[in-house]
Amino acid sequence: MSQQPNDSTTVPSCTGDYCLPPRHGNVQNEEPTRVTETVSSSALHGSNNSQQHIHIEIISDVGCPFCFLGKTQLEKALELMGAKYFSKIENIDSSTLVTYSMEWKPFLLNPSIPSEGQERAKFFKLKFGVEFSEEEKKNPALLLKAMPMLARIEQLGAELGIKTMNVANMNLPMINSLNAHRLMKLIAEKYPPRENDHQNRVSERIFRAYFEEALDVSQVPVLKQIVKDCNLEKDVPDNFFLEDPSSDDHRDPHLIQVKDEARRASFSTNGVPYFNFTNVTKGLKSNCSGAVGVQKFLKVLQSLVK
Repeated sequence: MSQQPNDSTTVPSCTGDYCLPPRHGNVQNEEPTRVTETVSSSALHGSNNSQQHIHIEIISDVGCPFCFLGKTQLEKALELMGAKYFSKIENIDSSTLVTYSMEWKPFLLNPSIPSEGQERAKFFKLKFGVEFSEEEKKNPALLLKAMPMLARIEQLGAELGIKTMNVANMNLPMINSLNAHRLMKLIAEKYPPRENDHQNRVSERIFRAYFEEALDVSQVPVLKQIVKDCNLEKDVPDNFFLEDPSSDDHRDPHLIQVKDEARRASFSTNGVPYFNFTNVTKGLKSNCSGAVGVQKFLKVLQSLVK
């Protein structure tokens, strides 16, 4: 049996270029994440159905550790309430009271990072003036001791069953996430998220490849392997991935869409992950930001189906 996640404190969302914790010293408790709830004037499908459907739109960046934590926490909360992912091609048991779907929207935390990525130590030095000793660079345990927030991320990941978050792995670069977002956009076009879980499965594979397996998901060979892992080779052309997605010369439609959506998202939210919940059966809406914890996600979900 996996260890029950500890929700005693709220994990912040990523803002700006990266979530940089204080070096040495205690981690301060954050303010509770604000959750708002509104009710639409009319239900979309009426309220007499015994089975209710929740659509979840998630604004995130695949290079954000809190986005991976938040996704995992949310899915554990959905599991606790017995919800099943809705699929147009699979039969849902009539005893299932709640179905859900997830749709991933792009956010670019580090838009200035080059296509080939950037050394983590160099990134911290250039952006925040933080320097690590050679000993710290080679020994993640020392780095985790020096950076309490990184240690906290690792702890929260472990409580969720994630083997490691690799946030203190100086061999894993900070990534340019444009190609990964392009892939998720393509899969959403071919398999609408309200009817299929393909995009959500791709997002899961990308998150685990980067954080748990320390693979550079900005690299084309890695992304091609992720496509194979998800059995989507027939849907992704061999020449789909761009060698330099950061170039301003591209008129690739998926790249334009990703950049446009990410730009709009930067105006609507100050950080990621950001979750928009809609009970399409009753017309109830709710939202929250950050990796707020399994129990808080469960509370939000229960407020939508009561």
